[in-house]
Amino acid sequence: MIKKFLIITVFSCLTACLYANEQNLKLSSEGYIDAGFDYHITDEKNTNEFFLKRAELSFKASYLSYFGGKITFEAVRSGTAASNSGIDGNSILLRVKNAYGFLNKDFSFVNIEAKAGIIPEPYIASIESIYEYDGLKKSFAEKSEIYVTSDAGVSAAVSFFDKRISLTLMLSNGEGYNEIERNNGKNLSLMISSIPLKTENNLIMLSGNYRNGSIGFDSAKNSAFSGMIGWKMRTYNINTGIEYSMADGFGGISERKIHALGIWAGGDIWKDCIGIFSRYDSILDDSAWHNAGMKEITAAFYVDIMKIEESILRLYLSYSKIDAEENYGTLPGGGNIFDEDRISVNLSFGFDYKFN
Repeated sequence: MIKKFLIITVFSCLTACLYANEQNLKLSSEGYIDAGFDYHITDEKNTNEFFLKRAELSFKASYLSYFGGKITFEAVRSGTAASNSGIDGNSILLRVKNAYGFLNKDFSFVNIEAKAGIIPEPYIASIESIYEYDGLKKSFAEKSEIYVTSDAGVSAAVSFFDKRISLTLMLSNGEGYNEIERNNGKNLSLMISSIPLKTENNLIMLSGNYRNGSIGFDSAKNSAFSGMIGWKMRTYNINTGIEYSMADGFGGISERKIHALGIWAGGDIWKDCIGIFSRYDSILDDSAWHNAGMKEITAAFYVDIMKIEESILRLYLSYSKIDAEENYGTLPGGGNIFDEDRISVNLSFGFDYKFN
């Protein structure tokens, strides 16, 4: 019922915009597709598969840039990441990822933005704003499942000096966008972000986030502290950064504490269309769950087949090595099933189109 109400609210906002003066109405759409082929090398046997990792389509409408709404659809497998079965043999489903209304207003050197509905997780959004390799690897804050990309709730952000410094407060269910509220607690998050350097050629961004929350029927602890620093240089499209998260309560277990670290670097090496990328991710478990860590190293080569304004078609060829400890994953003693060498070919396409 809550999700239906939120979706109806967003569509009502969009409908109001459509009846407004067309000169004051701004409409846009953006989308993303990531598909490819994996070859898995393990001690047991070698396997291969075609895949669709991510497919998203968004529509956004705003009136006078002050208020509006956005809705994002995504295609996902009906089974969980730890399961090979779901609805009708693990069919691909279309579901709502984001659906929210927003207010956005500038006051001299201050900007205020508020969102309500199924809203994006601010910390994930801050990483995605500077991380350019989603077509190959998600941010580790998202992949490790310490954070989910969106949740039902409200948020308010106050930014100063052309958004050089921002404070964001988020109050949400804490269950993610694919679950209803299962306890009386709410997640409260505070993020501080800064852009200490912003020129035509360079951008440096820092973000720090603290979340106090709970999850599930038992109100298991689900708190986290995270930080990120990223750098983009337009020359050679250099993009590098580091992200760290400490989860106090993980996987519905209050006593479990997780440290997640991600480091990435990439850039063009020839004519603004051919480049290289590398990434290191690790999970360290310092709770009673001993030997439950994981390390992954990725090296990739990419070719930008097409670049037109805000649209890009990119081909990746990558190699990843995953080394999991004995108790990593959901079943103690079964971590070795995650050990593998992986060779992948990914084709990603993203666009951002403004109708007027």
